[in-house]
Amino acid sequence: MKTKQHSSFLFILLICWCTTGFAQAQNQVLQGRIVDEKTNEPLPFASVYYNNSTTGSQSDVNGYFSLPFLGLNVELVVSYVGYETLKYPISQPFDDRTLLIKLSPIVKTIKEFAISAPRSETWYKNLDMFIRHVIGGSHFAEDCEILNPEVLQFFYDTTTLVMSARASDLLKIENKAFGYMITYALIEYRYNVLNREFIISGYPYFKPMISTRSQHARWDRNRQMAYEGSLSHFIRTLHQDSLARAVFEVRSVKRIPNLTNQDEAKIIAARNALKQIPYYQAVNKNSPHQRLLMRAERDQYNEKVEPALLPLKAYTSRSSAQLSLRFKDYLMVSFEKTHPYRPEQKVTVHTYVQLLEPEAKLDRSGIILQPGHVHFEGYWASQLLGDLLPFDYVPFIP
Repeated sequence: MKTKQHSSFLFILLICWCTTGFAQAQNQVLQGRIVDEKTNEPLPFASVYYNNSTTGSQSDVNGYFSLPFLGLNVELVVSYVGYETLKYPISQPFDDRTLLIKLSPIVKTIKEFAISAPRSETWYKNLDMFIRHVIGGSHFAEDCEILNPEVLQFFYDTTTLVMSARASDLLKIENKAFGYMITYALIEYRYNVLNREFIISGYPYFKPMISTRSQHARWDRNRQMAYEGSLSHFIRTLHQDSLARAVFEVRSVKRIPNLTNQDEAKIIAARNALKQIPYYQAVNKNSPHQRLLMRAERDQYNEKVEPALLPLKAYTSRSSAQLSLRFKDYLMVSFEKTHPYRPEQKVTVHTYVQLLEPEAKLDRSGIILQPGHVHFEGYWASQLLGDLLPFDYVPFIP
């Protein structure tokens, strides 16, 4: 899904979600075996999990694994060091059959083999920017840490001003705010300095951490606080037709092009100046060059927010059991939630939503089935891995 923080960066956040509901079929088990695609040799201790969930395991010494069966149309993620990560959709029941999964070895370039080289000061500065873009900078993200950053490699193309990153192994992320150890299979990361767009795609697995009673109570509070007002919360309430109870407010927004001529010479000069400095400096939103480009972007249109609240049928469509977003122009979704630093206070957060295609299908579990169809700005755009909850998270309902 394409997202944009309203006052700074432009993001394309493609967290690859599980694609449907998560009701577990009672007493059913999904069994499989993981092998090398060419030799058919078993791959022991491979990671296997349902995408963006808390359900996962490892293969045994003979490559076999078993998981609870969560139903159809979910995604199984299989990862093994030195092999391409595989996303396998479960679209049919397997009953007592064993699912055979074949992994392909990664074809490495000479450049990719140099991962054991000493880390330079530039690498650490690039890592800081990667963490800011992937984990985020929210209150909860401050309690997240990548435990194995050494598996990351960064590649900066000075002609296009695009930074990319690859991981030689699964990223291990500790979220002390929510009590999860996150295993993240990074598929793609790219950041464009000139237009401030980036793509993050990957497959997360959430393993609950062992805790004391007081720690668990804190994690429950933090998870609930992060869930309130989130995209998942919004989609679930749409399915329940309970926006009034959830205190979401939805309004129509029109953006009218601003015909005032911009100083193109200054814009071109700012872009050229960014090409002359290192990535970690060029990407800094407080640099005068980035401030000029962001101001020019904001001045492209004038915005009009309609005061009246929209009814559900004005921006959704329903056919059979399928609910979809369908509207023109933009939506502004507002939610009054608990302030992360001062729990006794409330703060109103806003998200702007634009459809890039005629509609976007919504699943009851709280996900968008076609994330590339939607563009976000504002609050939901700022919720990255540091604020992400698994799709099978069940909030407390008083």
